[in-house]
Amino acid sequence: MYYYIFDPPQGAKEYERVAQIKETLSALGIAGEMATPSPGKSVEDIVSNAVSKRFSTIIAVGGIELINRVACAVEPLDLVFGVIPFISHPDITKLTGASDWKSSAEQLRRRRWQEVRLGTIANQTCFITPASITLPANSSFTVTAPSFNMTASSGTIQLTPIPSTKEGGVPTILLQLIPEPGKKTFIQKLLSKNELSNHFSQIGLEKMQIITQEALPIVIAGIELGQSPCTVSASKHNLKLIVGAGRENS
Repeated sequence: MYYYIFDPPQGAKEYERVAQIKETLSALGIAGEMATPSPGKSVEDIVSNAVSKRFSTIIAVGGIELINRVACAVEPLDLVFGVIPFISHPDITKLTGASDWKSSAEQLRRRRWQEVRLGTIANQTCFITPASITLPANSSFTVTAPSFNMTASSGTIQLTPIPSTKEGGVPTILLQLIPEPGKKTFIQKLLSKNELSNHFSQIGLEKMQIITQEALPIVIAGIELGQSPCTVSASKHNLKLIVGAGRENS
């Protein structure tokens, strides 16, 4: 059986959407037990309760903030995780293979899963889809990590958690530098401190500190969930995420 954690609906449209989702889950024969976080009942409390009842599959139903919070609570546990997003977003579609909440619900019934990795911001906020920081004009940022130092200007910093391909593998965050359209991103002090000038550059790091000249929003699936400067790291364990046919590894 599945255990569902629903975002508290905001407004008439979301109440209607929640009712539609519950009706669809019932029609698919996977309704399961359901709960909603509240001031006296955190996501962590709900996940702990689900585990005590021997549920092995936890589903987050709602916005990207709830999805990330539930994923963070599930990550240390040997559970399967699924999502039904209230709003479609290309990053969520790329991750799961589902284009909307209806196709996400259909995927749950088959329970095919793929291992993914989470990233964390300041050891507090988790992210399962890429996080990005867009630099304003005439601004720059610095990334530091063990044996690594880099300074760059303009464009977008994109951070993508990468799953380990073997047991005990090093957790990785893929750092990508995406230049503004029509411009090159100038990178200094990259690894051996040689100068590079590329349209696109990337490197995998386990943990890094990102320093910007001013506080900038960290955007995850279209929602601001943090600010720079910050420390970003990869989670310790892979997470078993329910995905569409052709994307699973078990």
